[in-house]
Amino acid sequence: MIEASHRHRILLLEDNLDDAEIIRMTLKRAKYDFDFRKVDKLESFIEELKIFEPSVIISDYNLPSTTALDAFSEVRKVDIDAPFIVVSGFLGDEIAVEALKQGVTDLVSKNNLERLPFALERAVNEFEVLKQKQQAEEQLKINKERLELAVTGAEMGTFDLDIINETIVYNQRSRQILDIEHMPEEIRFNYFLPKQLDGSSQLEEVKRVLSDHLSGKSVTFQYEISFMVEGGQRSAQILGKVIESSDIGVPLRMSGTISDITQKKRDADELVRNKAILEEAEKVGVIGSFEWDIKNDRFDCSQGFRNILELHRDEFNYDDYLQNIHPQDRRIFEEVLFRKNTVYSVEHRMLLASGEHKAVRSSGRIVYDENSKIKSIFGLIQDITEQRNLKSSIYRGQEQERRRISREIHDGIGQMLVAAKYRLMSMSQEPENNPDGVGDVEELIDLILEESRRITKNLSSKIVEEHGLNKAIQYLAEDVRQSSELTPNVRLSNLKDISQELANTIYRIVQEALNNIVKYAEASSVKLTIDRSEKYIKLDISDDGIGFSKENLVDSLGNGLKNMKERTLLFNGLFDVNSVPGEGTNIHCLFPLMALEELDEHN
Repeated sequence: MIEASHRHRILLLEDNLDDAEIIRMTLKRAKYDFDFRKVDKLESFIEELKIFEPSVIISDYNLPSTTALDAFSEVRKVDIDAPFIVVSGFLGDEIAVEALKQGVTDLVSKNNLERLPFALERAVNEFEVLKQKQQAEEQLKINKERLELAVTGAEMGTFDLDIINETIVYNQRSRQILDIEHMPEEIRFNYFLPKQLDGSSQLEEVKRVLSDHLSGKSVTFQYEISFMVEGGQRSAQILGKVIESSDIGVPLRMSGTISDITQKKRDADELVRNKAILEEAEKVGVIGSFEWDIKNDRFDCSQGFRNILELHRDEFNYDDYLQNIHPQDRRIFEEVLFRKNTVYSVEHRMLLASGEHKAVRSSGRIVYDENSKIKSIFGLIQDITEQRNLKSSIYRGQEQERRRISREIHDGIGQMLVAAKYRLMSMSQEPENNPDGVGDVEELIDLILEESRRITKNLSSKIVEEHGLNKAIQYLAEDVRQSSELTPNVRLSNLKDISQELANTIYRIVQEALNNIVKYAEASSVKLTIDRSEKYIKLDISDDGIGFSKENLVDSLGNGLKNMKERTLLFNGLFDVNSVPGEGTNIHCLFPLMALEELDEHN
């Protein structure tokens, strides 16, 4: 979930303390930054509206003395501009429809509170979009007034041409643009263009375009001219039309406007340069961009986008893009894209015309209409195939290196220590030639051998391959029980049929976490839970140890926690650490199964 960009003030109307705490913890786990106020009566709610000035309101529907609709009515009276979300155990369809009709932002079931952070994020984003829309409309109104003022205030020059008498009348702004302020208001027709154009190719071209219009070949006279003035080059656009003709169709009079488009030309040139820079940047970064205008059924994409997907046909729309997503990845992509966020980011594979596929990172900004339907999407895709392959190679290389080290310790150090032990035993048969500490040395070597075997087992992931992830984690828990005073409380779902790489990663994370707890947490209890659903594998490891403060979180992220986080991110997972001094630590990992299918192909 995306973190909120500012601190929210959440006012909760709820009479059940347990439900209120669950709501608060749900939002906390979603990493929202908020101040929290809870009230259980309508009178307290009305008072807090004025004092607390909430930016988000959450309310149970049925309370002993009131309902959420009563509370919503009070919100409208005090003109609080904040999302209003109803959270309730059960809502009938009629009640839900009535609540939405009255203007309630969203409804969330207490049986599905995992949706609350997404509903809150959507509501906040919609309010922000609405605010921006209102600001844009206000700005549009101001711009419109400015435009009208610009025209009436002669910011746009005007002219009136008497074709028969070959004279032109300019207003002051036109004379400024054409740099002829020193000339009288009415001048001869040959001063229609700046004197600097005399004898230039522009002059002949303008005369030709004007002749075409006067002869009826074109509806309007339109031309852009460029000329030198003090301070540099100036560009102007001339627009005109015959407004009076004789009975036999001879043009008598033409009026029009003259605009200074110097900055416009500069901007256009700058846009061309920026476009060229963008195209080069897309090539270097292997990035492509697109814009999907759903309302007008238009899909535009850059050349970089086409290069990544190896598109050779001109017509390509967003439905084609969705169809070209690998079938195993399409579901998670659609879930991410259509979960009502204003931005999205997801990694998936794209099928190419050649039959091969590429891994891409797709991200974008989504704009919704007033009915919460997607209006347009602007996004980027980046070819990350090489990055994916590199990550997989690094991962496999790490596992191979661990196996190699494991074999070396076992076959090298282990065997040499065994030989040393037997040699000392032989020496013990001649005590007169040996010091009294021979027995102690034998005992020490036994300990070294035991430690060597433990390190060998820890370095190798063979235990996962041979016995499966469930049994391997149970072995880890048993090792903790034997080496410390802790007895981990372990609850595991069936973890069969997942990729070996994912199984090894979960094993390493659990191993690292348990080692940290034994060494540093000073805990009296440990709880380890792994739940598996159709879409995710969720790992939670909690202890009641000394913990650490939020301010010291960065310092606390030693190699152990960093390794766990990097392993989780390698599988597009979510890693989170929560800790309070004196209250223990919780490590939470979430692995999306649908995004891991490509790893099976490397097995």
